[in-house]
Amino acid sequence: MPTNLTGSKIKDTYSQLLHVDGGPAASEKVVYSGTGVATALSVGTGSASVDNLKFDGNTISSTNTNGDINIIPNGTGAVVIPAATFTTLLATTFSTVNAAAHFDLTGTTFTADGTDTNISISLIPKGTGKIIADGVGINGGVLSTITTNQNLTLSPNGTGEIVATAPFGYGGSGTGGTVTQATSRTTGVTLNKLSGQITLFAATAISGHASNEFTLTNSFIDATDVVHVCFASGLTVASYGVTVTGVNTGSCKITVSNFNNSATPSDTPVLNFVVIKGVNA
Repeated sequence: MPTNLTGSKIKDTYSQLLHVDGGPAASEKVVYSGTGVATALSVGTGSASVDNLKFDGNTISSTNTNGDINIIPNGTGAVVIPAATFTTLLATTFSTVNAAAHFDLTGTTFTADGTDTNISISLIPKGTGKIIADGVGINGGVLSTITTNQNLTLSPNGTGEIVATAPFGYGGSGTGGTVTQATSRTTGVTLNKLSGQITLFAATAISGHASNEFTLTNSFIDATDVVHVCFASGLTVASYGVTVTGVNTGSCKITVSNFNNSATPSDTPVLNFVVIKGVNA
């Protein structure tokens, strides 16, 4: 120990002093009391450790093997994290800060566990982000990419709900597409997308109280699905109606009708469609 730490001037407080033999180095050294008792603190020139926690720059890590890091506020305090990035989830369950809601990440199902009832699951993207359930799944408690046609199931407990606070739908690039009828209003079209636009053949179109039907061939359509269609643009009169009159595996039939008794407009209507997946069991 350096000689300047001995002598009558510090005799009464000698045992309260802390020191590092030889001073800090790149590798952390134990901090000792004035009487040579090792403390829980270790310091280095670029980091410091207390018990099993190490502070190095902007990184906090555990120094014991496979050790957990627990952040526990006192009293009614809360753990506040303004922004966070989670690369893996090592446990099969996690909870909110106040432990009011628990979620089970077992297998491919994301549910509120048996200890909680009537809990809503909220999916809230940040900024202009969107919720995209395309190839995202849960594998052994860890969020991962699915490559074997597995589904992501969100199942709230009791009367809880799945709440999406951002726009909901097919927002991923490549999900939609466009197609145009080639020769007439009854010519079939093919568009293998979950959503898209169909531009009808430009013509002096449907006479009063008449209809035209065409087939949309689409490999995403199953017989139990719901295909929704509406007009997007291109109408010269407000007397048109559009319905899906049949859904089969790989296709559906779309009927465009003119409800006006006399008008036979010349126009180029554009239809929006979306495939909503469904089951019958």
